[in-house]
Amino acid sequence: MEDFNFSENEAEDVVNIEYDITSYPSDYTLMGLVEMFKNGDIMIPDYQRGYVWKIQQASLLIESFLIGLPVPPIFLYIDDENKNLVIDGQQRLLSIVYFFEGYFGKESQTGKRQVFKLSGLNPQNKFYNCTYNDLDDKDKRKLASSVLRAINIRQLSPAEESTCVYHIFERLNTGGTPLKSQEIRNCVFRSDFLNKLKELNRNPSWRIVINKKELVKNQSDVELILRVYGLAYYLSKYEKPMKEFLNKVAKKEMKGYSNIDHFASAFERTADYINSELRVKPFNVRGPFNVSLFDSIFCNILLHIDNLPSNLSQRYEDLLLDQKFTDLTTLATTDEKILKERFSYVESFLFGDGIHR
Repeated sequence: MEDFNFSENEAEDVVNIEYDITSYPSDYTLMGLVEMFKNGDIMIPDYQRGYVWKIQQASLLIESFLIGLPVPPIFLYIDDENKNLVIDGQQRLLSIVYFFEGYFGKESQTGKRQVFKLSGLNPQNKFYNCTYNDLDDKDKRKLASSVLRAINIRQLSPAEESTCVYHIFERLNTGGTPLKSQEIRNCVFRSDFLNKLKELNRNPSWRIVINKKELVKNQSDVELILRVYGLAYYLSKYEKPMKEFLNKVAKKEMKGYSNIDHFASAFERTADYINSELRVKPFNVRGPFNVSLFDSIFCNILLHIDNLPSNLSQRYEDLLLDQKFTDLTTLATTDEKILKERFSYVESFLFGDGIHR
């Protein structure tokens, strides 16, 4: 099994937020779009699936412009710096950029690029096997001045928590396999902070703690680290749903993450401690990996990593047998009241005066 077994309540983590969003169309010439892309005014989210079109698909798109057929619009999200984030339409946009460049796709590992010749067309077609440079001046001008409509989206409110781009992307991304939550965050909240979490995800002790030798493709393992960070440093601000809470944390840390260096050190020390001192598969206690059991124990150990009691491993074993803790990790686990009570209860049990044991 590739993913983690989040509880049923978390799987139904529905976001119920109202946004004030403005959207308006813009008609860009293809040459204008290419220049905007080269200048960094249009940004395509950097995630693992990347450009997936075959050259035949891209060729048909270019031919559509050359013969005047309509092409569906792209969707752009305008961020706080007036950058244009491509929410939907990256295959079309990159195909256009590649054709004007004259090469299809990115460089291979050997540094070579495929020449972009219009492929898959009828051999009788005047554009068959043409590169951009093969077009006559009339067709070059027609292509350069062809228009692709963009639907521009900007969030007006809530201004302090501009996370609507996540939910828009979640609904509009049209890849063959829908992106999961953390994959979308890596697109729309891209930052050094999230890159650091991906580095921490490779920590050997961490891989043993979560019982995953290989990196999880949908990055739910990275999401677990984001969850630890968010609940360790922003527990007092937690509100359900968990997915939106993690969105807000990722958004906040885009512009500054003063806690990340301290967190990285504490995270690695915590993973080392759990790996060496607690039982094997410490969070697979009642079957599959239990996220609510994990978050409350891992976060509390991380926050007390400089002052761990000598009998912590026994306290942990006692906690696993505690009925109240069982209830707090099985019922409505992301409810604000229950989650905060779970964290408080675990802290008292593991690091308090022993009244629970």
